[in-house]
Amino acid sequence: QLDFLAVHTVEDAEMCIKFLKEKRLGSATFVVLDKQQHLWDRIQNNFRCPENTKRLFDLISPNKKDYLPLFYYCLGNTLVAPNTKVANEVGYGENRHKVVTLQGTIV
Repeated sequence: QLDFLAVHTVEDAEMCIKFLKEKRLGSATFVVLDKQQHLWDRIQNNFRCPENTKRLFDLISPNKKDYLPLFYYCLGNTLVAPNTKVANEVGYGENRHKVVTLQGTIV
């Protein structure tokens, strides 16, 4: 999802698709900022990370706070763990989570 192209409105996405077709440039997937506004509740919710992890979303500082829903849409509550041992404990524990290690392993 990090390869998606971000646009502000559905109309913007439609114009981009039209342009891609006219120029025969292939296809792209768009995420529309206006359609992600419902995620503000989740963004502002106090998410409690399991011990020795951080939420990947919380480590991002976009140029504009308005773009936070786009990042949350892509990352959700994915956690970052220092190593595979912690990632496995958290990812397969009682409350399962999607976890990525600092080395790039996804659990």
